[in-house]
Amino acid sequence: MTMKAALSTPRPTSRRSFTRGLAAVAAVLLLAAAGPRPAAAVEPGDPAAFVRHFGAQAMAVLADKGLAGAQREQAFRGLLTAGFDIKTIGRFVLGRYWRKATEAERAEYGRLFEDLIVATYAHRLSSYVGAGLKVVGVRQQDGKSALVASRFLRAEGEPVQLDWRLLRRGDTWRIVDVVVEGMSMALSQRSEFKAVIRGNGGRIEALLEQLREKARQAKSRSVQKADSTE
Repeated sequence: MTMKAALSTPRPTSRRSFTRGLAAVAAVLLLAAAGPRPAAAVEPGDPAAFVRHFGAQAMAVLADKGLAGAQREQAFRGLLTAGFDIKTIGRFVLGRYWRKATEAERAEYGRLFEDLIVATYAHRLSSYVGAGLKVVGVRQQDGKSALVASRFLRAEGEPVQLDWRLLRRGDTWRIVDVVVEGMSMALSQRSEFKAVIRGNGGRIEALLEQLREKARQAKSRSVQKADSTE
């Protein structure tokens, strides 16, 4: 099962929705463990348990006040790279430009894309309190892909529908997309990246320049936050 096949269901999305989607998913990662944790170990073939367990792990790291900002982000990076198939997502969102990129461009893009995902999630996590995650359904396809339907239960307002798209990787699962109220985050970011490259004469370097700037901004925010807590 390829990622393209796994993403065949969601409708096209607006580019401006991607950041809002990240915020919703970040909230889930922080709060998914608000309820009772599973008593038993996660079964390798259970995609619902995988999502719940991933949220619980994220909660344990990000709620640990004994970790400094940089330590927390490093630990969260480890969780994110273990739970999400970032390489597959990154290649998918770059689309046909992946084949046109040089080896050097691909390598830098991979690093910058991971930095972007980690920094964006980590930056937004602290804003969400008083909510939880409820898995409401699972649909598998030949044991190779799965869609875990869940609801993000907020303290105020209506629940948010979140669908986690997973691909089987050996004896476990990896997240390749999160669909927020019908909005595919992977497809949305693919549209964003395509617009940047096409708007700059097909230059992949233009996208890399934008990602470098976002990385600098994220690093600046982290430094400022660390200074304010000293």
